[in-house]
Amino acid sequence: MSSPLLGTITASLPWAAMYAGIFVASRVVGQLFPHYRALSGPDKSYWAESVVSTVNACLLSVLSWQTCVELDYLSFGGAFTRVSALSTLCCHAMSGYTLWDSFPLIVYRKEWGGFAMYCVHHFFSLIAWGLSATLGVGHNVVVPLLLCEATGPFTNGRWFLSKAGLKDSNLYVLNALMMALSFFVLRVVLNFRIFADMMFNIRGLFAVAPFGYAIAMPPMYLINIALQLMWFQKIVSGLLAFVRGGGSDKKGKAK
Repeated sequence: MSSPLLGTITASLPWAAMYAGIFVASRVVGQLFPHYRALSGPDKSYWAESVVSTVNACLLSVLSWQTCVELDYLSFGGAFTRVSALSTLCCHAMSGYTLWDSFPLIVYRKEWGGFAMYCVHHFFSLIAWGLSATLGVGHNVVVPLLLCEATGPFTNGRWFLSKAGLKDSNLYVLNALMMALSFFVLRVVLNFRIFADMMFNIRGLFAVAPFGYAIAMPPMYLINIALQLMWFQKIVSGLLAFVRGGGSDKKGKAK
């Protein structure tokens, strides 16, 4: 194992430990809510992991925005080697979250659903952010992508509100609209924009990154876009079903 890779792993583990602590604390604090106590064991863990996901979404979207402003990532067309301590921190944080989130995903693979889909997502996430941190390249692609995490409070909020018995409230409707809008802007439009920028400058990636990393990034990104479009289709279908009076509270966070 190379020293840079070992450094990435050791820098990511404290983030994984932090998220594990939030999960345990959420299971404890959840006992204060009657609707939480009425949930099954797997649903209680899903509730706690949704808290973890929401915290991660808030942290990473803020860190990503700060990094994008600092390194001018959102102007697009930037160098693949334009990195900083903050951009590397973003990669470590995402790697740590993915490491932790994989654990309950495996434990509750039968109860939560979508196991194969999330395994694919998590596997490629670890490659993208882990290797980007290790090699010091591609941060101008993977860090802006973390802005997509800003949809987390709304996608998780839908399930929270449903389990709290607020499915008929105005807050639930507002959250559903914000979920659909934020998902479209960040996980569809922004995703395609970043992918177009990467492909336009792909020769620059080949010039500074190992061949395997450079050749893997475009297909991995296409898989990412396919997953986002699939999740967006589910959101739109759910929104239409809700408008027609047949809403669903099935699990399935967009990661």
